[in-house]
Amino acid sequence: MPFNLEGAGHWYRLAGLPEPHHSDPPLLVASGADVAETVAWCNARLADLGSGWRVEPEDGPATRPVVTALVVRRPELSLPDEPVLSVSDVLALLKLRTGPSPWPGPVLAVGSFGFDNPGPKPGAVRQTGPLPELAALVGGPLGRIPVTASLPPPARRPLSALPGGRRPVVALLDTALDPHAPGRPAPWLGDPDPGPDGVWADAGQYGWRRGPARLRPPETASFRSMPKCFGHGTFSAGLIRQVAPDARILSVPVVDDDGTTHIDQLINAFGWLHEQRTADPTFVDVVCCPITVTANLPDDALVLGWLRAVLGALGGAGVPVVVPAGNDGSPVPTFPGAFTALSVAGTPDVPVVTVGALNPDGSDAYYSNHGDWVQVRRPGSALISLMPVWDGDEQPPVRGSAGVGVDPDAFRGWARWSGTSFACALHAGELAAL
Repeated sequence: MPFNLEGAGHWYRLAGLPEPHHSDPPLLVASGADVAETVAWCNARLADLGSGWRVEPEDGPATRPVVTALVVRRPELSLPDEPVLSVSDVLALLKLRTGPSPWPGPVLAVGSFGFDNPGPKPGAVRQTGPLPELAALVGGPLGRIPVTASLPPPARRPLSALPGGRRPVVALLDTALDPHAPGRPAPWLGDPDPGPDGVWADAGQYGWRRGPARLRPPETASFRSMPKCFGHGTFSAGLIRQVAPDARILSVPVVDDDGTTHIDQLINAFGWLHEQRTADPTFVDVVCCPITVTANLPDDALVLGWLRAVLGALGGAGVPVVVPAGNDGSPVPTFPGAFTALSVAGTPDVPVVTVGALNPDGSDAYYSNHGDWVQVRRPGSALISLMPVWDGDEQPPVRGSAGVGVDPDAFRGWARWSGTSFACALHAGELAAL
């Protein structure tokens, strides 16, 4: 592998970063090691320590991963004095030192993070008026609002008119795209096309496999509720189309509609892009990653070190990675943007561009994270872009005295939305246009 993952867990000690929230699940191991040998060692270790828990490799992506997830299995029968109650306990038990010598086992980490919700914003400004329900909706959390638009797809120049005779490629790490938004007969995206003149392509057409779906808590709502990240990738792709109509978009789905994203799959996506770029320098020019990671230090330092290593490799290949500042209205750096705030001897140079959000009048958006680590600010509030068709029943129609109403979760191809993720998409498109 082209990534130096050794010592990845030690960089943070020099950085003095704060310690936010903690989140849990599978164990991760660097794929450069012998995974089968690691699994055998872990299971022998657990058995010697009196635990019935076991680990096994997850059915991974078809593409070669940078890090491999190990599924942790509970024992079928409860053992007396079982020393393990959770995944974190498994890791702690494996790292338990029974003698004075250093722990001889493999380098393992617990592998999931929480990701920011792109919809609600802290301290959202609300309006007043004769219809307070509608006013709260329109001026509320700057989330998705259905709108009507009649806009033709932006015109594209022919390949012969472009520098180098090819289209710049923006890799979009987000939710999957809806090829029909905003609907026929004038879809802005159309069907995925891996050819050199296509508007967009699915990374799966080039062999990318994210990996298996992992179990999540079941939905408990009795009504059809729009997932918090539904349409996020399609909205981002529409913004890139607006500012870089000559570009090609490479969709790399790493986020589920409910916002679930696994850090190992994100690391592996960056690693796969680097591998493809190494084989073909025209494969990707800009990476748009509208994701912010909530991490807990020092527990998550090793995984963040792996993330830093793959970003550094992309930087060495000349590929900028554009990320959002986050929507907490805070000066506290979020990852991957926090890497721009770090100047630590011996760590790789990371080509991360962190983007904050502006209001339509050019002022800083109140929800946008801020500080010297935020390098660029772009419009992020009340943007209009593509949205897949959706008609839910979470929000009932708001009606006036004449009986005419608006259904706040009935989308027909367009939406207004806000967030630093979308400022990030705009800037990625600008880089591609250049």
